[in-house]
Amino acid sequence: PYSPKAGGFDRAQGFTPSPAMPSVGSFARMADGTRLWYHDSGGPGTPVVLHHGHTGDRANWGFPVPGFAERRGVAVRLADLGHRVVVMECRGAGESDDGPRGTRNIPQFARDVVALMDHLGLERAVFGGHSMGGGVGFELACRHPERLSSLVLLAPVPAAGFAREPEGRERVRSLPLDELGVYFLDWGRRPVDERLAVRRGAAWHPAETEEWMRLRVAAERRCAHSLEGRQSMFVLGLADAIASIRAPVLMIAGAADSLLPANLADFERMPTATLHVVAHAGHELAVHAPEDVARAIDAFVRHGAWNYKQVAELERLRAPPGHLQAKELEREALRGLLRGTSRL
Repeated sequence: PYSPKAGGFDRAQGFTPSPAMPSVGSFARMADGTRLWYHDSGGPGTPVVLHHGHTGDRANWGFPVPGFAERRGVAVRLADLGHRVVVMECRGAGESDDGPRGTRNIPQFARDVVALMDHLGLERAVFGGHSMGGGVGFELACRHPERLSSLVLLAPVPAAGFAREPEGRERVRSLPLDELGVYFLDWGRRPVDERLAVRRGAAWHPAETEEWMRLRVAAERRCAHSLEGRQSMFVLGLADAIASIRAPVLMIAGAADSLLPANLADFERMPTATLHVVAHAGHELAVHAPEDVARAIDAFVRHGAWNYKQVAELERLRAPPGHLQAKELEREALRGLLRGTSRL
């Protein structure tokens, strides 16, 4: 399904193509002139737009790159399952332009997704976002709900943002761009040997090979949205708003990811969300478990989302007369037994 098309390339951005980042695909121009790289597998299947995470690129979703194509990542697997897969790179990542300073943030990334869909003639699509891209998904579902047929959140950043209290969010939001580097590390500006040592020290999954770590460090070094992206992840502030999401949502979380508690809390806030927790997988879910992730997304797109709240409501609506009353009497008797106040 992925037949590479010849694409343009903007050398003015100071980014040189490498064997790990081939210049294939196409470009869409945003309203401010910024060009974004994307690859569209085409075909009549359900359109699925995939957005990478902070300092990431197309490889986060398993777009074939030399040395990794044989792994058949999530993007390729979804295309093989019959979906129309659009992999994109946001401002300041991969082969996309950097865009003006002040525009490399989650709200703008979400507007860029809408613009790319317009460019492709897609009225609605499934949107899948990993990590920071999940924050883009929250933003889309809350600010542009009419453009989503459903939402896939892959180990997303917390909907509240990393700054949980409103006062803290406002302080981070008010930081001038020139001062972001005082508070946030720009990983791409750190020495390569240091970044590789950090990744080697934290690696535990067999999919995190030396080649993969070098690919991620190269993506970090190319990244121009690191500081602004980090700021926008801290101030997302959508924890209350996601309770109003009505599109079907699939939350995919890694059992070994430090974001698991936040992912579970956000799942509980969304009435139309279903949950898939992947064992033996951490934050890089699409790398650790590509087949599991692809099959979960495929089943969700085909069959929708069901959760325990919806099943309980279905039971309530369809229960025969007297059933619910009998269940309530049972609960009351058990509560009395547990409290030690039962009259039995």
